[in-house]
Amino acid sequence: MGRSRSILVAVLAAVVAMAAAQEAPGNAAEVPSPEEVYAQFNEFCRLNFGAEKEPLVYEKFGRELRAVDGGDWRHVSERSATIAWQTNLPAKGMVEYGTTPQYGSITPEPERHFYIHVYTLHGLEPATTYHYRTVSVDEQGHRLVSKDMTLTTRPGGHAIELPGEVAGPPYVLDRPGSYVLTRDVTADGTAIQIMADDVTLDLGGHTVVYDNRPMGPIEGDVWDYFEKSAVGVRVGKRRLTNVRILNGTIRQGAGDDAAQANGVGFNPLVSHSGCTGEIAGLTVEYHGPQVRGLKLSYGPDYDVHHNVITDRGTVVTNRHQGTVAIEATPRVHHNLIKRARHRGIDGISGGKVFHNEIYVDSWATNSFGIGWYKSRRAEGYGNRIFGTGYLVVGIATVSDGVGEIKVHDNLVHLQATAPADRWAEYGDQSGAYCYRITWGGEDIEVYDNLFVTKGRDGGMVRGIWACPEPGITGVVFHDNVIKAVAENEKTTLRGAIVVCGPGDGGPDAPMTFRNNLVLSNFCHVLLGENYGSGMNARFLGNRFAKAGPARDDYRAIQIGFWNQPTAGHQFVDSEFEEGTSYDHVKFEGTSERRDFSVGWTLSLATAPGAEVKITDRRGEAVFSGRADEQGRLGVPLMQYVHRPDGKTPLTPHTISLTAAGRTLTRQVEMDRPRQLEIRP
Repeated sequence: MGRSRSILVAVLAAVVAMAAAQEAPGNAAEVPSPEEVYAQFNEFCRLNFGAEKEPLVYEKFGRELRAVDGGDWRHVSERSATIAWQTNLPAKGMVEYGTTPQYGSITPEPERHFYIHVYTLHGLEPATTYHYRTVSVDEQGHRLVSKDMTLTTRPGGHAIELPGEVAGPPYVLDRPGSYVLTRDVTADGTAIQIMADDVTLDLGGHTVVYDNRPMGPIEGDVWDYFEKSAVGVRVGKRRLTNVRILNGTIRQGAGDDAAQANGVGFNPLVSHSGCTGEIAGLTVEYHGPQVRGLKLSYGPDYDVHHNVITDRGTVVTNRHQGTVAIEATPRVHHNLIKRARHRGIDGISGGKVFHNEIYVDSWATNSFGIGWYKSRRAEGYGNRIFGTGYLVVGIATVSDGVGEIKVHDNLVHLQATAPADRWAEYGDQSGAYCYRITWGGEDIEVYDNLFVTKGRDGGMVRGIWACPEPGITGVVFHDNVIKAVAENEKTTLRGAIVVCGPGDGGPDAPMTFRNNLVLSNFCHVLLGENYGSGMNARFLGNRFAKAGPARDDYRAIQIGFWNQPTAGHQFVDSEFEEGTSYDHVKFEGTSERRDFSVGWTLSLATAPGAEVKITDRRGEAVFSGRADEQGRLGVPLMQYVHRPDGKTPLTPHTISLTAAGRTLTRQVEMDRPRQLEIRP
């Protein structure tokens, strides 16, 4: 955020002793309340995000407001109901409802425009039919009104009532069946504990407040924290099946207790290992140091959807363990995370993360909107991710073991601002990076996404932050729109696509960038920087264009850093729009190994299966292969290699073709895409 809106970091008096031992939390003189933390971030989002702030949103999702198929859901209880839907553009959603088609009641207007809309209808009568319709109003004032719909509330007595038939708090649900909360509940410690299979807990649209009195640190290990800390709802036994938690609010109270480094303890909702079920229609709020929202790790199988989660805290005690709004589970979709201080959603092997809306207000290094760590066979699509702060990454695939992941049709819109002292690890900074891959990974496909990052007042921006090394293979970014903009002269520069692997200039496996539209006003491609060098990137058929007025130090390509090598990069069939070209290049550093090559595709038509050999002007073999069954072959051939001392031409090329016992030779000048026919 800008300094005028910076949220001052603070540690409450109750955790001062713990803060001294924390890894690297920020410190400041004032203590903002959880309400102030969210209010300031909400105002930042209102001023910086939305379709009106980024026209490319309209280009990708359309200009006419509409409901998104598959985004709607509802749950009907005795005296309440949760209604949810999704729109293609950000809008303020409301539900009009009543016992007649004239309605008469309406839900409160939300604090800003969202894509995901989840609202609870309160004060309904049991066994009564209600009419309702959804209303969405976009940033331009256009209204989308659904048809008239009806719901019938459930009759009284269909479920075990809390409080009433079970003593508490904590209310221990140790028999299968349906339970319904009949009033708001406040607990100094834990509010509700589920200890049986086949339990449905309907919060009845009510609010559960837990941890309303400080407990302080708990003696013991992680399981002591799991079992003894105050939580809103605890699924307290291993491998419970068919557990459903629905329709209400869970809020951390005034205790403001802190979790362990791994996020266990004082969570709004925590589940033991291996449990299955559904978590939907919840509003979740918390603020304690290192506290996670939905703590669902250790092999869960929950369907988590249509929840609204607001993290109002700032303190991260260990960023390697991190604090996350929704932990890994196979299906996470249509959730609205209004604010997360560190991570939004953790992915999981074999899981899908789709159509969520996530806002990250980063208070520590490596704050991910969605992150996959050592995960395989996963997919993330249709998500809307926004963020700012210390170091925010929209989507990340990190560490050895990550693989077979598809990331597509997402929107990531980030804003870097004036550096701040939120986290001591790297000093004052603000960084906004749309996609990051580093420290391992294979067979990762990133396509049809809209990535937008903007920086001002010294903020750092990277559109795609790609860190190649020998262990990262099969990575392809294609058909994305990538936009990186410096909004004023003070911003610290990185690039729209940054290739900067942590290696030492060794044989990095090529990362491929194909058919992307890359927009920037300062640097389209950065090859090597202070994070590392990076080798052998492949840029195929990309289009490069300026985004608004260019800075005086604009360059299409910047290559090199310090004495680190960065070489073997290839640009093939690139298209540069007016005002930019390959010649807008800047070489940095001192290494003798700094280069990129420029080339074009030769499309050859010949006899089926013809043997083809190609040498460049130096006589070096650059291709050997055969035409396909239709006699066609496409080969990228380099026109020149560009080093700090200038361009070295590599063309004309000599083609030797053998078919039907004959060998023919042709020469071609590869200074643009060429089509050539050679018939033996």
